[in-house]
Amino acid sequence: MVEDGGPDMQKVLYQTTDGGKQWSVIAASGTTTKGALPLAGAASGIRFVSAEQGWMGYISEACPAEVWETSDGGHTWNAEVLSGSGTNAAFPCSTSTPLFANGEGLLVSGGQTATSVYEYSDSAPRWVQARTLPDTVGEVAALSANVLLGVKKSGHEAFPHDPLLSEDGGQTWTPFTLPSGVSVSGGADLVSSSDLWTVATLNTQSLLLHGIRANGMWTWQTSSLPE
Repeated sequence: MVEDGGPDMQKVLYQTTDGGKQWSVIAASGTTTKGALPLAGAASGIRFVSAEQGWMGYISEACPAEVWETSDGGHTWNAEVLSGSGTNAAFPCSTSTPLFANGEGLLVSGGQTATSVYEYSDSAPRWVQARTLPDTVGEVAALSANVLLGVKKSGHEAFPHDPLLSEDGGQTWTPFTLPSGVSVSGGADLVSSSDLWTVATLNTQSLLLHGIRANGMWTWQTSSLPE
């Protein structure tokens, strides 16, 4: 998906069927067509669970939080409102990119109310609030069914230099130390409970950060990303 970064965040979703050689537009925002992509807000990420069904996490300008679903391979999209995520239209809400593993699905939603974990259901509503997370944790992303990555939070302020890791679905959180000056802002790919990758920032430079845990201690390797 491409977003233009303008005030209306125009979105265009492309598809390739030849390994990336050619791309075609299959959906866009800013149209009156039923099932068009939303215009306001931004996508946090898209995950397909089959050739037809996919889900889009969404950062909206107002609560309640939404997650968008497609059942035709991304050509049309429909929103599901997350119950319990707040109703204040003056308060932004967000949902993480949905995660599916071992037959289970989950996502994290933050906004007017406490940050919550939602689990996937085969019946409507598709996403059911399972548990809320401590107010001291923000910018949470699900890495697996039980492993969550977040940062320390105080009030509405998050501290990206102070990442936290939970391995019990958000019940307890453990800080881990990053290289000096490096900050993260939610989201990572978990290879195992002791091996993760994420994009981080050092000053204004974006880095690829690789963490390995051994004997309870994390060690980190950084690689520069193209500008």
